[in-house]
Amino acid sequence: MHGIIYVRVSSGDQVAGTSLDSQERQCRAYCDQHRITVLEVFREEGESAKTADRTELLRAIAYCKTHKGTVSAFVVAKVDRFARNTEDHFSVRQLLQKCGVTLQSVHEPIGNTPTEKFIETVLAASAEFDNAVRRQRAIDGMSSKIQQGIRPSKPPLGYMSLVVRGRLDKKMRPDVPDPISFPIIQRALRAYLRGEIRTLTHFAQALDDWGLGMYRGKPTPTNTAFNMLSKNLSYYSGQLRNPWDGNTYTGRHVPMITPEEAARITLIHHRKARSWAATRERYNPAFPFRRNIRCSVCGKCFTGAFTHNPSGRRYPYYHCCNRQCSEKGHTIGRERLHDFVRVFLDAHPLRPAIAPLLDRSLQESAAARHDHSTDQRLVLTHTLEALIHRRTILHEMREDGSYDRTMFHERLAAVDGAIAQTQHDLGTTTNNPHLIDSARTVAEHLLREIGTTLFTLPVRTSSRLSHLLFPNGVICGHSADFRVSAISSLQV
Repeated sequence: MHGIIYVRVSSGDQVAGTSLDSQERQCRAYCDQHRITVLEVFREEGESAKTADRTELLRAIAYCKTHKGTVSAFVVAKVDRFARNTEDHFSVRQLLQKCGVTLQSVHEPIGNTPTEKFIETVLAASAEFDNAVRRQRAIDGMSSKIQQGIRPSKPPLGYMSLVVRGRLDKKMRPDVPDPISFPIIQRALRAYLRGEIRTLTHFAQALDDWGLGMYRGKPTPTNTAFNMLSKNLSYYSGQLRNPWDGNTYTGRHVPMITPEEAARITLIHHRKARSWAATRERYNPAFPFRRNIRCSVCGKCFTGAFTHNPSGRRYPYYHCCNRQCSEKGHTIGRERLHDFVRVFLDAHPLRPAIAPLLDRSLQESAAARHDHSTDQRLVLTHTLEALIHRRTILHEMREDGSYDRTMFHERLAAVDGAIAQTQHDLGTTTNNPHLIDSARTVAEHLLREIGTTLFTLPVRTSSRLSHLLFPNGVICGHSADFRVSAISSLQV
């Protein structure tokens, strides 16, 4: 008789130990005792028996199918090494029977007689019951940790676990902020909340620009940014959600943002607070003229894109994206178009007579900005005073017993977060007298060298100015020649 041996352990610690070797020795001794010639040994290292989707088990079944008529015995040390699910146990056993292979256990009397089948059924059910009890105990332990305000699993990026060697049963203290990544992620979340960051790509790029990529040794992918703005957001706000009972508990870790900020970020992320979908990519710094260069055939605006060479270098270009246009597929190099615009504008500068108009407009804008900034600082100052007074009341209510420790820290974290945000907004709301001087300098350069200055302006400003200078756009023909049908009355 010929047979194969299947041994399995479910954890890495057992792989490093002697469990696999011990199972194999027992199986080989059984085979020698029953005169079974061992053809192959399949060692399942660190695989759970909850399902039949196991690498070595599938290889063993395939081996039995391939050597049908040669293999007669499938030897395991115990039934629970074969499967811990009754349905999988009998489905796999039926596959083996179709190949003429019988399942044999070293320590249990299983076989094809009614008594042996009954014993095998009881053993398979016992293995499944034992696995279900283990699972329920693990769930109860993790639920207890969550109710205590401790996340039982690995914390998200921005926090560090105090557990040694990943032993979840030893996790008795909450996670602590990572001194490097915590402030970076906190800054990015609040920048996203203020509208300074609008896309996942920009969010990930901002994290790397502020040092997260260098700290981790690799660039931050967009899926990591997505997780920060979705499933990790509740943890960042100091909340722990129990996936088994559906309840949310207050965590004992230091929150990165307040629950109110997390709710607003969620609304923004799902585009419910503001409709950013339409304007998200309207102004692209790489292609400031994509809405003002038109196809000579269909008259539609060109769009911009990048092509890549094998070394990864990117080459920007403009092209017509109208599917019905005969010019679709023809590309115009970005630098070629920009060079044409520079030369054309240098040959048609702005009229000197508009200088007084620009200066008067700058003065009016500066006065309006000063009035708005003064009103905003007054509102923020009153808000800050109210928040500080609210924090004092919280401490008094904690002292007289109105709040317990958990509720006090939850309310205090929210107030401290609001105070920090208000102080930041107050610091950024300043009346800078040098702004008008800087604006005058830009205006002078604009009058003197408009072709060069246009490309140094912010993309929104340069795009709007280009529409003013080229009312009908820049027309591009089949041979990539450019022409301008009309110029602004502001130009010579």
